[in-house]
Amino acid sequence: GSGTHADAYEVFVTTAHDGGGVRGNARTGTGGGATTTAEVHHHRSGGRELLSATYDSDTGLVTYDGHDYITMDECPANTAYGSCSAGTCQNTLLSMPDGYELAVYSQDVVDNVVANYPWGTHVVVFSDGSAYGGSEYAAGQLFAENKLLTSGSTYAVSVCSLKVLMRSIVSAAPTMSPAPTSGKLER
Repeated sequence: GSGTHADAYEVFVTTAHDGGGVRGNARTGTGGGATTTAEVHHHRSGGRELLSATYDSDTGLVTYDGHDYITMDECPANTAYGSCSAGTCQNTLLSMPDGYELAVYSQDVVDNVVANYPWGTHVVVFSDGSAYGGSEYAAGQLFAENKLLTSGSTYAVSVCSLKVLMRSIVSAAPTMSPAPTSGKLER
């Protein structure tokens, strides 16, 4: 029986030591050390999930995760269905403006960008042809696939009322390379 007791005692000592270590860290963290770092790290790790899209009433753009989003007819994102001078459907081929590309599908963009604005239409189309409802029509729901028409560098939709969603092209980490940025500003 004494061997069993000794084993139990050794486990107890190890557990008490680990527990003491945890209490020690908690005490250290009270002053701002480890606890503060953990809180900041937790905030950062959750940051991607907590990103929120912002709307600019001057440009009509929705900014989210480093990109500006707007439909190819450049109707402001918060325009109600039928209230855009360009109409409710991009069924004629339009050229991609400089500095923009087709919006790439992600559920994140559907949830935070597409579903929260009416876009002057019912549904917007991504680069993969998937079409999702804006805020005034089955918000955030998949409407259909294969709805993008392409001819060279011009784009349209295959049915109404849909529009092609585009986003600004982001240069690779501009804040990480100040020299080229300042060079551009001097020109």
